Amino acid sequence: MPAVAARKSQALVSVGALVAALRQYSAAVPRAWLAGALGALAVALVLAFVAGRVSGGSAPQVGRARAGLASVPLFVGANSRVPTPRPCLMLRAPAGWAPLADRRVPAQLLATSDGKIAIGFASGPNEARGLVLDPRSGEVLRRFEPPSTGGKVSRVVPVPGEDGPNFVVLTGEDGGMTGAARLGAARQLMVGMAGEGLAAVDGTDATKPLWPVPNGGATKLQLAAFGPDARDGYGVTYLVGNEVHYGAVRGDGTITNAGAAIAASGGKVGRPMLATDGRDVSVVYAEVPSEGERAVLRWARGPVGKPLLDAGVVELPVGGPGGDAIAPDIAALSGGRWLLFWTEGKAGDRVLRAQTFDRRGARIGDALRVSPATGNFGQGTLAVVGETAAVAFLLSKGQAYELWGTVLQCQ
Repeated sequence: MPAVAARKSQALVSVGALVAALRQYSAAVPRAWLAGALGALAVALVLAFVAGRVSGGSAPQVGRARAGLASVPLFVGANSRVPTPRPCLMLRAPAGWAPLADRRVPAQLLATSDGKIAIGFASGPNEARGLVLDPRSGEVLRRFEPPSTGGKVSRVVPVPGEDGPNFVVLTGEDGGMTGAARLGAARQLMVGMAGEGLAAVDGTDATKPLWPVPNGGATKLQLAAFGPDARDGYGVTYLVGNEVHYGAVRGDGTITNAGAAIAASGGKVGRPMLATDGRDVSVVYAEVPSEGERAVLRWARGPVGKPLLDAGVVELPVGGPGGDAIAPDIAALSGGRWLLFWTEGKAGDRVLRAQTFDRRGARIGDALRVSPATGNFGQGTLAVVGETAAVAFLLSKGQAYELWGTVLQCQ
C-alpha cells in the first residue's frame, strides 16, 4: 500500500506540473486549445484516481493512467486543426428586384452595417433609382426614386447615412472631373480624370492630382477601400485604351502604386472590376484575345500596395454552356476566400455562374448557376454582407431590361 500511495502521489504531481505549465503559457496559447487540454487533463486525473481505488493500487493501472496523459497533446491537436473552407451555396432563388433598369448604368451595391444591401441603378438616361434589400428574406425595404436629373446619369452610388443608406447620383461631370467614380463609403472620395491625369476629390472642393494617364485618359473607373471608410487607403482600376491599369493610395494620400498596367495578352478587354479584403486585391475582366476567339476571364491578384504584374486566364468549371465568359465581378469573403461571378455562353443562350475560391486561387466546391434560366444578361455586380452575398444583374425583356438578383450563403 505505501508503494501504491507513492505512485498516486507521483501521478498527482505530474498532473499538477502539466497544469501549471499550461497556465504559465496560457497567454501564448489560444483559449480553445487550453480549455480542451485542461478538460482532458481533468478527465485523466479522475480516471487515474478511480482506477487506483478500484484496483487496490496495482501498478498496471497507474501505467495506463500515465499513457492516457501522454495522449493528451494528440487530442488537443485534433481539435485545433484549421476548418476546411466552404463554398457559397444558394440561399434564395433568383428574383426580380425592379421592373426597369438601364443597361448603360451598371448597378452598384453596398453592404450596410445592419446587414442590408443597398443597390443603386438607373431606369433610364436621366432616371436615377435605388433600393434597400433584406438579403435574408429577399424583401425590398425602401426605394429611392428622385425626380429626373438635368444631366445624363453615369452612376448611382449607395453610401452610408445616419438614417440608412443614401444614394449619390453622378453625371458626366462631377467635382470638376470627367468619368468620376465615387467610393461607396461615408468618406466623400471621388476619383476621375482632370486634365492629363487622374485626380481625387476628398470631401472638399480641392482637387488633388494623383498620377498622369497617357493615351487619352482613363475610362470605366472602379474604386475599392482597403479598410473601413478607406482609412487604410484605396485602390483604383480603369482602362487606358485597351489596357487594364491598377493603382493604390494610402489613407494619408501617399501613392504606393501609380497606376501600372497589368500585363496580359493584348486583346480586346472589357470593364475591370475590383475587390479587396484589406490585405490582397483582385482585379477581374473579360478579354477577347484576338478576332474570332472566345472571350476569356482574366484574374490578377496580389498585395494591395504593389503592382499587379499578371492576369492569368480562369479555367471555367464544368457544368456550364461553355463559349464566351464575359462581364465578371469578384468579392472578398471571410477566411481569405473569393467569390467570382461571370456570364457564360453565346448570345441569347447565356447563364450567370458563380464559383468560390480559396486564398490560393483553388476552386472550392461546385460552380453555381445564379440566373433564373438561359437568356440575355447585362453586367452583374456582387456585394458581401457578413456571411451573405448578393448578386445583382440585368435580365433582357425584349428591348428593355429588368433588375434581378440572387442571394448566396457563404459561411
